[in-house]
Amino acid sequence: MNKKKIMSLIMALVMLVGVFSPLTALAASEETTKTVTLHKILMDKDTFTAFTKGTKGKDGTEYVGKKITNVKDFFAGTDAGEKAVAKEIDGVYFALKFDADYGKTDEEKEMAGKYVKADANNKLKPANPLAATDDVKEAVGGLTGTGDSGVVFDTENLTGKFEIDEIHDMSTYKNEDGKVLTDMKAVPTKITLPLVNDEGVVENAHVYPKNTEDVPDTHKDFTKEFTNEQPTGRTEDAKKEAAAEPHNVGDVIDYTVTTKVPANTKWKTAFWDDKMTEGLTFIQTTATGDLAGKGISIKYDNAEMNAEWYTLSETENGFTLKLTDKGLEEIAKATEEKTIRLDYHAVLNEKAVVAIPESNDVTFHYGNNKDHGNTPVPNKPNDNGELTVTKNWDTGVTKKDVKFTLYNAQTGKEVTADQVESVDGYKFENPVTITAGETMTYTWKGLNKNTEYKVVEEYNGYSAEYTKGDAGQITVKNYNDNNPKPIDPNEPKVVTGGAKFVKTNVDGTERLANAKFVVKNKEGKFLLKEGTSEADRTAYKEAQKAFEDAVKAYNALEADKQTEEERAKVQKLEKARDEAWNATLKNMTKWEKVDNPKAESEKDNTKLLVLTSNELGQFEIAGLAAGTYTLVEVAPPEGYALPSNNTFDFNIQNDGTQQEKEIDFGVKDDGKGTDNARQIVNKKVDIPQTGGMGTVLFTIVGISLMAGAVVAMKRNREEA
Repeated sequence: MNKKKIMSLIMALVMLVGVFSPLTALAASEETTKTVTLHKILMDKDTFTAFTKGTKGKDGTEYVGKKITNVKDFFAGTDAGEKAVAKEIDGVYFALKFDADYGKTDEEKEMAGKYVKADANNKLKPANPLAATDDVKEAVGGLTGTGDSGVVFDTENLTGKFEIDEIHDMSTYKNEDGKVLTDMKAVPTKITLPLVNDEGVVENAHVYPKNTEDVPDTHKDFTKEFTNEQPTGRTEDAKKEAAAEPHNVGDVIDYTVTTKVPANTKWKTAFWDDKMTEGLTFIQTTATGDLAGKGISIKYDNAEMNAEWYTLSETENGFTLKLTDKGLEEIAKATEEKTIRLDYHAVLNEKAVVAIPESNDVTFHYGNNKDHGNTPVPNKPNDNGELTVTKNWDTGVTKKDVKFTLYNAQTGKEVTADQVESVDGYKFENPVTITAGETMTYTWKGLNKNTEYKVVEEYNGYSAEYTKGDAGQITVKNYNDNNPKPIDPNEPKVVTGGAKFVKTNVDGTERLANAKFVVKNKEGKFLLKEGTSEADRTAYKEAQKAFEDAVKAYNALEADKQTEEERAKVQKLEKARDEAWNATLKNMTKWEKVDNPKAESEKDNTKLLVLTSNELGQFEIAGLAAGTYTLVEVAPPEGYALPSNNTFDFNIQNDGTQQEKEIDFGVKDDGKGTDNARQIVNKKVDIPQTGGMGTVLFTIVGISLMAGAVVAMKRNREEA
């Protein structure tokens, strides 16, 4: 072969090498990470704390960017006990983002810090050509799936620095116990694509950001119950079993709510919703006079919370306190548990009914998503004793069967069949289940129209918003916001008391009108009317009038017509009267020592509260706390004298009822009824009292007799 041919072969070989060399280089440069799979790992607190940064697992295996075979062993260790938790969870949303340091060209640098825009037809794949967006809803992103599937991002055409963010308000994960994701490790996840380990490019990478979870701890009680020994007040069981605390109408009741916020909490919503029954009035921040300065106090970590951290909505029935975005951002910075404390006050008002507790219910709503929902709202039945609940659904929420339970809002107890009146053709049920359909309503019947009730929906995975309509109407609307069930601590209760009296003659055969009394406490002070006013007792007076008329009608019956059936009619009306028996005065807390209560009671504008017996001998007082009190009779019925001891003690018990029960408040004391009132006895006057016509006649007769005696004596002397 001559030199010319050899050179030709060499040139051909060089040309072939020139052709294939770029292809080899191109093949090398096209090695990419085709997919990145995000797996969300949930760990208990101890396991989470013990896990350290690095690529080596607790079981000694090395993480190289590929799928981990045994998640629990890797994150908790092979010797971890059954209580240790390290598992994958579904329902956590991740979105792909350009890193803040992304890009080399000016065009690429414009994308830095923004989300990677998704393909129009595939949310897990970047758009082509590559683009950026500020809207996370347009970004490459998705929810982790069940088991160990995670969420798989298509990254084949991506190179450079990226970040994968966890988006709480697009996640659907929630723990049945109300726990939400808190502390994080490897979140957000920063990666450089293609992902390379010691063996080269990882074609299908797996990433494992980690969280622990926790539930906020919320408690409510009377402020005085929060002590060094009981930093969160009484236990839930103790409050549930505790009797209502007795109070005077007009007393200011002090309440405290504490919420412990876990470290590194990343909530998207947090608010407290407080609802009071109608016998309590919430003291607003704008209160004046004696109540000035008793508005709500809000503290974070023992210091007054910045007003920019929350919004406050107040009504006379309660409040809603909601953390703002600024507030949520600030508490998210805490690396250790913090406490939010609410101190507020309410007045036991004139609507409080004797022996019926008044309640103040608060719920705490929180979660990693925007909020809905509120505290169940108390309402009274209509005049027929009916209360209807109507179920509504937000757009896009799948309807399902719902379960409702009816509670007495004042006692906090579930309503039972023996507490309602029988209604023909109706059977009382509680709780009730309403089948999913176009119209979803249920009506309870036979309820007490003077009692407040609340309807509570069994938690069904949706947030519930309660709305109070007219008397007898409550609406519940569901929202699918994927937040945990609100925390509803047992509420403390208060109650006021009252006593009934009947004024009679000695043997009880006559009931006496127009006897007048004033009331003294154990400190020797008298109850003032001055400085307050009579309560609005419209409902009570109507019920009392109906009761009085029934008593008169019963007493007018001949003995053989006074049957048990007729007596039952009277007793039913007395029960209705007692259920409407509200406070005598708007404020029953004003007492003062008085030297001459009789004189003070007779003034035109008396400073003392005066109780007067009606034509049935009845009188009463309502709105007092438990304790011993004394009636002082200041004016007897006509034709009767003041007793030599004109004072009569009576006792109101802790539950608001009276201790002394010696006579039936209603019908004549024939031994058939139930004694439920204190009997106050007066003796009839045999000798005319000073100042009347009888006194004048008695004086004239006496003088005449004396004059006759003088004349007779004079005649005797003359005859002698």
